[in-house]
Amino acid sequence: MKKELALMAVVAGLPMGVQADTLFGVYAGASMWSQAYSGGIEFANQGEIDMENDLGFDEEDATYLYIAIEHMVPMVPNIKLQRTEMSTDANSTLSRNITFEGQVFSAAQDISSTLDLSHTDATFYYEVLDNWVSLDLGMSIRVFDGEVSVVSADGSLQADQSISAPLPMLYGKVQFDLPFSGFSLGAEANYLMVSGNGVSDILLRAAYESPYRVGAELGYRTFTFKLDDIDDLYGELTVEGPYLAVTLHL
Repeated sequence: MKKELALMAVVAGLPMGVQADTLFGVYAGASMWSQAYSGGIEFANQGEIDMENDLGFDEEDATYLYIAIEHMVPMVPNIKLQRTEMSTDANSTLSRNITFEGQVFSAAQDISSTLDLSHTDATFYYEVLDNWVSLDLGMSIRVFDGEVSVVSADGSLQADQSISAPLPMLYGKVQFDLPFSGFSLGAEANYLMVSGNGVSDILLRAAYESPYRVGAELGYRTFTFKLDDIDDLYGELTVEGPYLAVTLHL
């Protein structure tokens, strides 16, 4: 009985943040990502369309938001939900003929284009390590709700293709905490590549969390989307750039 009372006294004497972190934790973040677009896309072997040179895509600032819930229930994975906006549009004058979905857009023609790769992730993971080095492993279900479209300035020609397939991915996160400083270095990845199709999404960051559980992150995110006959789409697209985030840990 004395030992049980002593243990209860020790637990009661812990700071509330430590108890909450052990039994239940909520992590949230809001990021501004400076996105640079590159690569090309092709529909049904009709010739590659370059994102920069043909369509005029350049850079966009976009957001992504996440919330993660961690707990100590055995065998039940932690969960993280994340929404990433990844959309750009541009107006350009073609320097050559391009073909998309059977529509031929001629050289010197003015066009407007849209590329939307926005997606929502549901990630289920386990904490394999949880000390000054932490390691999370699991899987993500990524659901795209976007499209690619090209429209002539006069509206006489229009071609578009939706991108809306769910994609299961492997998930991993590693973090190195600098003891007693609030600073950490880390990397996070979602990855799947099968028969030339898939996504690689890698994030590198340096972070700081204050004693008040509010923090900030500065990092670099690289997203690569490879297509090999997915709904007659082919190509490789890359979206990358630095990001800045505000974080909250409850």
